[in-house]
Amino acid sequence: DGSPLIAARTARNKGNPFSHFFINDESEEFVKACSTRLSKIGTKHQASVGKAEENVDAIIRLVPRRGITIAFVDPFNLVPFTIIEKLAALPRMDVVLHISVQDLSRNVFRYIEEKSPKLETFAPGVTESVKLTTQPIVFQEVCDYWRALVESTGLKIGERFKTITGPSNAPLYWLAIAARHP
Repeated sequence: DGSPLIAARTARNKGNPFSHFFINDESEEFVKACSTRLSKIGTKHQASVGKAEENVDAIIRLVPRRGITIAFVDPFNLVPFTIIEKLAALPRMDVVLHISVQDLSRNVFRYIEEKSPKLETFAPGVTESVKLTTQPIVFQEVCDYWRALVESTGLKIGERFKTITGPSNAPLYWLAIAARHP
């Protein structure tokens, strides 16, 4: 099961189902499959197809303003910072972020050398701010820069990210919780 199903099923099994549930993906096939599975477990939801950075405003308009809200942002690539900024504008929004550490750590030098739009979308200004030294230092500086950007929105990130590893124990991605009151 994918993350939307796990979240919906866990909330329901704990006796606290979500009152509103939104899913979005670029792939219409993925959205239909997820929607079908959510319906089968009785989760009322709204689905949209398209890039998250293009649909986030429409989704935000549907989010109840008085509720406690959590967004799980699980992109195929690095999270566009504009999505975090827009979600952080909601007063009761916490955000769980999936960060592809494998991609970032493997390609950080190249991304900075090339002033990669992919890295700039993730952390605007980072390619001008971080200087190339050694891989571990550059990687840590990029992560620190991104954390400072996220925290500039009013959200706080805990001390450490939860590292999710693969079968050989290699880091695949981080889960970071950005909240007003971590």
